[in-house]
Formats: sequence, structure tokens, C-alpha cells
Amino acid sequence: MASNYGNHDTSTCALSYLGLSLAFEGEDERARSTSDNALTIARGLNDPFSMALTLCFSSTTAQVLGDVTLSARYAEASRQLSTEHGFAYVRALSTCLVGWCAAENGDSDRGIGLLTDAIAQLQTAQNRQFMSYLLGLLCGACMKAGDHAEAMKAVKEGIALAAANGERYYSAELNRLQGELLAQTSVGQSKKAEAMFRLAIKTAKQQGARLLERKAVESLRRCAL
Repeated sequence: MASNYGNHDTSTCALSYLGLSLAFEGEDERARSTSDNALTIARGLNDPFSMALTLCFSSTTAQVLGDVTLSARYAEASRQLSTEHGFAYVRALSTCLVGWCAAENGDSDRGIGLLTDAIAQLQTAQNRQFMSYLLGLLCGACMKAGDHAEAMKAVKEGIALAAANGERYYSAELNRLQGELLAQTSVGQSKKAEAMFRLAIKTAKQQGARLLERKAVESLRRCAL
């Protein structure tokens, strides 16, 4: 099974994806429970790679749900375990989440630095999986720091990449973020911002991503005030 399924446990992987999917669907409690189940199984495997990967996914699920404290705890644990065992890919992913959490907690310089360095490592390795999502995290961190130019650069790159490789699960949020940037930084761009919010709502509805739909609806409401 190792050679076929990427050298990690399939049950924890499936539960991790399920938990993340439930988070996007707006099923908060089910998402948390599923993520907890994945971690419980991973702890009983004596398999550091599966543990590191499951922690990273659990951090991602918590991030999507807006739980910064939990996301930071899981991301740091994944990062430490990945560093200890030399799991470079998982370490880069978890470092991005550590960076986002740092920015959310007010340490923008450290957060953006961690995100930028980890994304660059993944790009150097030509690994594009989850990259549109990670660029969305970088966009959010830059927005929080008031660096709208870098935020716009990141979100445009994320949208273009999602269109190119078909990894569209974060597209609605990327469109919403671009709308927020247009609304905040461009005089007379309210119509373009509104169009991005409406596109985000449409995309989220098509995907059943009710959490992202609610966020986009709230952004549209604020734009219309």
C-alpha cells in the first residue's frame, strides 16, 4: 500500500479530507469531530509521517473554521515533527499555517516572512498542490498588515493558478479577497468589487461551500452600505 498511496495511512488521509470538506460546507461540529477522529487514529499508528500530515490537515480545517488558536497548535506540532523527521513538504505546508496564525495574532512581519519563505520553497520544488490556498493565506496576512499591493499580487497569482491547474476548492474565497481589496484600495472600484463578491457567491453555491458563501454574502452586504 505504501507505494500506491504515498507512504501514509489512507484512513487518516480520508478523514482529513472529509473534515476539511465539512468545514467548507459549514458543518462546523462535524468537521471538528472528523478531524479529531483522524488525529486519534494517527496517534495510534506509530507512523510519524501520517501524524505530521494529519496534524497539518487538522490545522487547515481549524483555519478554515476561523479557530486561530487550534490551528496554531496543530500547525506548530506538525512543523516540529516534520523538522525532526525531515518531511520537507509537510514542514513547508505547516509553516504556512504557522505564519498565517502569527499574522492573525498581530505578528505580521513574522507571519508574512514564514508564509513567503515556505511558499517559495514549494514553488522551487515545483509542487503546486494546495498552492492557491496558501496564496490566499498570504493575501490575508498582507491585507491584515495593510500591504494591499502584495495582497493583490498574491490573490491574483492564486486565482490564475487555480484556473490553470483546476484546483478550485478555494476559488470562492480568493474571489472574495480580491473583492475586498478592490473595495478598500481602489477609488471608484465598487462595481468591480461587487462583481467579485457575486462571483464568489456563485462559485461557493455551485460547490456547496456554504461557509465561503456566507463570507461572500457578508462582504457584498458591507460593500452595498
